[in-house]
Amino acid sequence: FPVTIGFSILGGLVGEVTSTSTRKSLISESYAEGRILNATGNIGGIYANGSAVDVINSYANVDLQFQDAHSHALGGIAAYSSDAYTYPSSIKNTYSLGRRLNSWHVWYSGQNSPSFFPIGSIYGQLNGQNIINANFNLANTGFSPLFNDQNPKSSDVLKQKKTFIDQGWDFDTIWSINEGVDYPKLRNVITERYFLPNHPPLANALLDKVSGAVTYIVTGK
Repeated sequence: FPVTIGFSILGGLVGEVTSTSTRKSLISESYAEGRILNATGNIGGIYANGSAVDVINSYANVDLQFQDAHSHALGGIAAYSSDAYTYPSSIKNTYSLGRRLNSWHVWYSGQNSPSFFPIGSIYGQLNGQNIINANFNLANTGFSPLFNDQNPKSSDVLKQKKTFIDQGWDFDTIWSINEGVDYPKLRNVITERYFLPNHPPLANALLDKVSGAVTYIVTGK
């Protein structure tokens, strides 16, 4: 998605994830890219609100911005997950590249003393959370890491395969990387669409980055 402006409970993939007392929700091998600006409630790179949600083998490159300092939770992957059910939420084998565009991390609730609201480069507030191998780009945080931040890394480190191999990521069937050039990408979504100016009008090509195979698709006359 390009840009989403305003509203509350916004996520790069989904706003709110609903589980049940006997079944968890799963977001796997997914990604989101774009910007969420001037939000008035919880905002997350993958999802905003949820309970008993597992996010695994996914990434977000979503810039996040609150409308004012009285908004709620913000997280590069997830904003808020309650502990309404027996199963805790988890975030595993993920990374976040998006920027946090607000420069503050406290808000005043009518008293003279400031109160922290939950904000982080990976998650805002995950009650009973289980965070494993969640990485983020330190250069894009917008300010110093907070108590909810996990595994800060430089851009160069996040473009090295060894960084993720050491964390047990699967580069045989799930992830791929153009080492030193780009961040890890999911093998199930590595196909990209290109406009070909020297081919018939409205012709496109699908290029598989791993195999190098090219498929031409003509979408019009």
